[in-house]
Amino acid sequence: MRLYDGLKSFWNAVMPVTCEFCGEILVKGERTLCLNCVSKLPYAELPNENLIKRVNIYGRVEHIAVWLKFDKGNITQNLIHKFKYYDKIRIGRYLAELWCANLQTIGWMNEIDVVIPLPLHRFRKIQRGFNQSEILAVAIGKAFNKPVVSDAVKRTRYTKSQASQAKNRWTNTDNAFAVCKPETLKGKRILIVDDVITTGASVANCIRALYSAQPLSVSIATLASSAY
Repeated sequence: MRLYDGLKSFWNAVMPVTCEFCGEILVKGERTLCLNCVSKLPYAELPNENLIKRVNIYGRVEHIAVWLKFDKGNITQNLIHKFKYYDKIRIGRYLAELWCANLQTIGWMNEIDVVIPLPLHRFRKIQRGFNQSEILAVAIGKAFNKPVVSDAVKRTRYTKSQASQAKNRWTNTDNAFAVCKPETLKGKRILIVDDVITTGASVANCIRALYSAQPLSVSIATLASSAY
């Protein structure tokens, strides 16, 4: 153990670990982000009416939990961009850990029966190597001791990046989801987990598909939202 600690100290001296946002060297007790950057995370308030209307287009959502504000150029956008597009899964797992601590304060989370990550099309998942929403969903499932069912619903249409098709998101995701295991969803309180909600098109269309399986309710937990 002493040898390991010594080698670790030597390595940190040669190749110090830095904050994923500001680049400052992390000190003892810090991981992935420095405490200063953690303190700057822009926490969201209750979901506003605009967001609620967007996600309720095709079926009523029982509850919505939003953790961070997602705005152009802010720390949230920077970290999630690195997580999704630069294969920095440790950022996603660290944010998920902080997020789960926040979700523990929300009473209705304990009523959830099953956790479902918003699915990626299989080609997109192969291209990226992982589904960022699934990483978040697994963390939530573990924190609340709830089953995570990643294959209960699938994305049936492969579309271009939502970021480059902002004006066409609703048509791009229209009827883009299909339920694969309705028997696992019928009569259940479902939680959809997403990384970012912008227009709400993807999650709203996923909700439409889920209601075909006759769940008891559908709720949403999103790491961040720009609908503020």
